[in-house]
Amino acid sequence: MSNQEIRARARQLYAKYFLAVFVIGLCSEGIQGILSGVLEGYLGQQAAAWDILIQILLIPLTVGAVGCIEPLWTSEQVRFQRLISFYAPASRLVQSLLLGIIPLAAGLLVLVPSTLLVMFYGSVVLYLILLIVLLWLSMRLVLSAMLFASGRYTKALDALGASYQKMRGRMFDLIGMSLVVILPQIVIMKLLEALAEQNSGVWLFPALEILFVLLYMPYVMLCEQGWVLEQIKDSEQRQESENKRNQNPLIPEIKKGFDFEDKQT
Repeated sequence: MSNQEIRARARQLYAKYFLAVFVIGLCSEGIQGILSGVLEGYLGQQAAAWDILIQILLIPLTVGAVGCIEPLWTSEQVRFQRLISFYAPASRLVQSLLLGIIPLAAGLLVLVPSTLLVMFYGSVVLYLILLIVLLWLSMRLVLSAMLFASGRYTKALDALGASYQKMRGRMFDLIGMSLVVILPQIVIMKLLEALAEQNSGVWLFPALEILFVLLYMPYVMLCEQGWVLEQIKDSEQRQESENKRNQNPLIPEIKKGFDFEDKQT
């Protein structure tokens, strides 16, 4: 499936299952953003510590939201029970927290020294390298989250390792997909921000900013996760064909990971 076809399917699913997709997107990042905004409004700079705590507590919900995309994308089934499926059992909770904490740590390790280099040396080249590294890292984390949330891997580190293998040779395609989807969001947000600054006493434009983000974010999520699922499907089909050629008929095939369907029946 081409990137254009993936975006078209994302629009189709969003229109057909608007409420479900909106709720999934809200659980992915929207609730976190709303709570962070409320805390910042009431606590100011003291909200930073609470914001980090909220991010950590909502990681399993975010992973669950990612896990809701696959049944919707592949068979148009809405399964909200996956939203809270990573809070229990304890082993799955720990692994989902690890999957969320690793990106935070990795982002700090990359962002802080790179930003300092850019600030002190002011190099455009360093800035571009920083952007490329961050894009590569974020795309890998998107893929690893989907691999883990789908149940294909039960350990966060295994999902991260598999994301490296499956990302090989496809990074720029995913970055291209993300840029095409996110650029309209950037343009519209900048326009709304400019209108809000020019009309500082009018609440309409800040409200439109929040509404636009809440409505557009699920579409971005559908596009990115849809791309990941299509790549996973292609990879698994090739692997299955290769396994069938090499499989000894006397040895049964062994599957790894956990199966959501067994727990729901």
